[in-house]
Amino acid sequence: MVRRVAYPAVVVVLSFLVAGCAFNFLGGERRESWREQAERACMAQKPQSYFVRQVKPINDKGSCGVGYPLDVAALQEGTIGIGPDATLGCPITTALEYWMRTSVQPASIAYFGMPVVEIKQISAYSCRTRNSQRGADLSEHAFGNALDVAGFVLPDGRVVTVKAGWNGKPDEREFLREVFASACATFNTTLGPGAPYHGDHIHVDLAHHNDAARPAALRRDDERDGLCRRRPPGARPNAGAGADHAGGAVLRGFAVLRRPWQVDDPRGWRRRDGQVAAVLRLVAIAAKLWFFKNWMYAGLIAGLFLLAVLPLFAGQWSTAMVAVFLQLPAYMLHQVEEHAGDRFRRYVNRNVAGVPDALTTVAVVVVNVPLVWGVDLLSIYLARFVSPGWGLIAIYLMLVNAVVHVIGAVVKRGYNPGLVTAVVLFLPLSVWGLVVVSETPGVTIGQHAVGLGLAILVHVGLAAHVLRRARRLRAAG
Repeated sequence: MVRRVAYPAVVVVLSFLVAGCAFNFLGGERRESWREQAERACMAQKPQSYFVRQVKPINDKGSCGVGYPLDVAALQEGTIGIGPDATLGCPITTALEYWMRTSVQPASIAYFGMPVVEIKQISAYSCRTRNSQRGADLSEHAFGNALDVAGFVLPDGRVVTVKAGWNGKPDEREFLREVFASACATFNTTLGPGAPYHGDHIHVDLAHHNDAARPAALRRDDERDGLCRRRPPGARPNAGAGADHAGGAVLRGFAVLRRPWQVDDPRGWRRRDGQVAAVLRLVAIAAKLWFFKNWMYAGLIAGLFLLAVLPLFAGQWSTAMVAVFLQLPAYMLHQVEEHAGDRFRRYVNRNVAGVPDALTTVAVVVVNVPLVWGVDLLSIYLARFVSPGWGLIAIYLMLVNAVVHVIGAVVKRGYNPGLVTAVVLFLPLSVWGLVVVSETPGVTIGQHAVGLGLAILVHVGLAAHVLRRARRLRAAG
């Protein structure tokens, strides 16, 4: 009797599971086929560069994900930075390049006499519903097919924000309306101030809309309401629309940025003061982008240099002092495994925060360069000139970091960026340093407490920052 009942029950359950997979009852809505087709066609054009790099496919909860995600640090061959870096699909990245070149840059020249050098974004890929509303359809952000632009940075440091500028100064107000209108001609959906939840940014995406629900042309009330949907799926942007929306300006943003001193603009872009400021601003942006991408390699060179010069001083130092000194170059070597290719930031955002950009590139650089390197350097100086016990600050910083990596690997049951050097290098070096320094006369319990406390504070502070920012990003939708 039991078998008679159990067998049909198992069949029913298995049938339901198969049906659930087939109709996606168990995993949310299925990712539409046109998305992968569009991504493949776009990737065939090889959109990658030093500032646009392909990363591992994203397969998130439900149907969230991007088949061929790109890490976009800058557009227009690095001349227009994106802060923070954006994780996007190829089609929206290509559309953004087009929008910047044909519309945003000409409009910026027309209204400000100078090009945009950076755009501030507040949401790229994010596995969430529209406006983060429960029960709503998935947002285009969930497919890396949308970007929320909050502001534009000019060479002189001026930041034109959507929130303040939409009804702000005349030039900012007109500029933002021009780029909004041109976005309607470039993207399938454009939302801005006037649309619910979009008072502080311009949302652009390449969603496929029902043609019957799409206005045939942009109307003034569309702009006022902060909403326009344009172009049938698969249609290409109008090559001339961007220039028309930019007040008739014919300058292309790429040429402007490559040769800013050659632009003949009646508003005075030729002026020496503005020219020098713009060039310096562009150089600063390029230098920042390079450093934020490559700081760990600079640390590798510095770490190897410190190890090379160590024999010059080791004979004059105690064993405890050598142990303290080794903490800094060892940390620099560890940071290559941890952060090369932006591995650690991506790992934390995906596996800990669950929100892209919860941990930003800027935060990573600040924590690792002025904070970690600075704390280690301070600890070395204090150990050399005050008391060896203060070297425990650097030692505990390394030890706590190693323990965090190991615990993370155990909890997640897998590798995390930096784990290998944490186990092979950090644990033995920090434990040895802890023993050697502890045996040095004059080392106090208080110095142990300060060293351990600071190390824990640094790691807890970073975790709290990431989680707090993740909550804020989820709330902002």
